[in-house]
Amino acid sequence: MGEAAALGALVRDVLFKVDSLPGPEELAEVKWAARRGGGVAANMAVAYSHAGGKVTLVSSTGSDGDSRLLLESLASHGVDVSGVYRRPGGPLRLHIYEDEAQNRIFFLENKPVLRLSPQEAEPFLDANVVMTDLFLGHTALSALRRAKERGAKTLLVLPHGPRAMAAWNVTPAMIREAAATAQVLTTSAGVLASTPGWEELLKLPRESAVTLGPKGSIILTRSGALHIPAPPLRAVDTTGAGDTYAGYYARLRLALGWSPGDAALHASTAASLKCTRIGAWSSPRLAEVQALLEEWRPKPTPLSIEDALQAIREA
Repeated sequence: MGEAAALGALVRDVLFKVDSLPGPEELAEVKWAARRGGGVAANMAVAYSHAGGKVTLVSSTGSDGDSRLLLESLASHGVDVSGVYRRPGGPLRLHIYEDEAQNRIFFLENKPVLRLSPQEAEPFLDANVVMTDLFLGHTALSALRRAKERGAKTLLVLPHGPRAMAAWNVTPAMIREAAATAQVLTTSAGVLASTPGWEELLKLPRESAVTLGPKGSIILTRSGALHIPAPPLRAVDTTGAGDTYAGYYARLRLALGWSPGDAALHASTAASLKCTRIGAWSSPRLAEVQALLEEWRPKPTPLSIEDALQAIREA
């Protein structure tokens, strides 16, 4: 039985920094461009590995050289890529155009390459911890069910609200079922703002972790809530920060059995450190996180459930 499996998206992020986002019939100038590894499940897997764990990414990508480079990069971060299936063509690519004010527009390329049947996922679901981002739709939901039946600990990342997830054939009913099946749900206050009924959604799993950007995060359990601070660091790239949080929380809380407060303090610190670095796969190692915590010495603040929900509303 493996330690952990991360089921979901593996993406080649292609970032274009532009002087402005053009309107119809307008032109913009590309200042620079970069290619990086991404995808929520892949980001989580890298963070889980950097937190000291052994994790297999369960996903799919293309058969070309760019796809091979993605897999080689993941392996260099300690992620087992034996669960990544190869499809004809190139990898799923996310083209991001960002202006100087960090406004962004997005385009997807090779969307059909990201697909996985329940039968393809099955061999990797004997892990002690199973994480998913729901981008694989019914296969992800099936994986959560199967993992729960086997007694595995499960974590669901909700990366987008219902409108964006609908593009991946994920319905609000599927989101609710996944949240009720998972032991832990992680998401952001920004995602919840576009999710009707989010307060009830957070009550479905045993624990929910909601990131609040520089304000830290909120942990909700069935017995109470905690506000977790974030270190006051200057962010240069927030891409993958929430996924870093999820990967760390899965490793420390689910695999190692740390308390929600201790796991979340480390996850919040890891996410903040990632934001000081470029790229979604730049999450820190556990020793770096612990060194900053020793210097910073933060403490969680207990909250009532209603105060926690209000903090999420105001984030």
